[in-house]
Amino acid sequence: MPITFDGTRGINNATWTTAGRPSSPVAGQSGFNTTTGLFETYNGSAWVSGGADGVFKTMQVFTTAGTATWTKPTGLTRVKVTVVGGGGGGANSGGGGGAGGGMSMKVIETTSLGATETVTVGGGGAGATSSSAQGSTGGTSSFGSHCSATGGGGGTPGGGGGFYPGSGGTGSGGNLNVTGGPAGTVNATGGGDSFFGGGGRPSRQDGTYAHGANGANGGGGGGNWTGSASTTNGGAGVVVVEEFYS
Repeated sequence: MPITFDGTRGINNATWTTAGRPSSPVAGQSGFNTTTGLFETYNGSAWVSGGADGVFKTMQVFTTAGTATWTKPTGLTRVKVTVVGGGGGGANSGGGGGAGGGMSMKVIETTSLGATETVTVGGGGAGATSSSAQGSTGGTSSFGSHCSATGGGGGTPGGGGGFYPGSGGTGSGGNLNVTGGPAGTVNATGGGDSFFGGGGRPSRQDGTYAHGANGANGGGGGGNWTGSASTTNGGAGVVVVEEFYS
């Protein structure tokens, strides 16, 4: 539709759908795209909105352990992806908590993205189920082949040989890669934190908390004083895809 001027209702700008954009636009030509819900301008080579860098509009969050498929939306300019690995499981007998999963953050241009990308959310490491077992390491999270983050290490049991808290997972492939938080350094430690979640609290020797708590969003499970099967799991990882449009 053409631009119209009305003394009481203001200016009515031209509108079109993405498929119905002007076939021979000129630099500076502007209108409202009813498909994207954004005002856009032709810069001489492409339609842009919110400036050449695009504008944030939608976000997809993946929190269920396993694989899923991300599909590239129409009009996408780029994405900012944040992946966090699963947290490690906690140990028993005054053992260490699990560590937090690593984190990787990356900005990816639409030309580097496939029509779909495989999203993997690392599972939380299982807590130890006996007084002598070590907690399991959390799973690796990833976004296609672009960036990934390993899970946090599981805690080791206490006892006469001492204990070792789990080591934090590591991010790779991103513009920013961060190591997950380690568990504490005393018996029955709390789990390590991740970028998106806290580690589980430990149990207490005085029985105030009989069992430790699970980690959340990539945080490690807490350690336990008891030598029985007091399983405290790490939290599943997280993958967040922030979507920017032209």
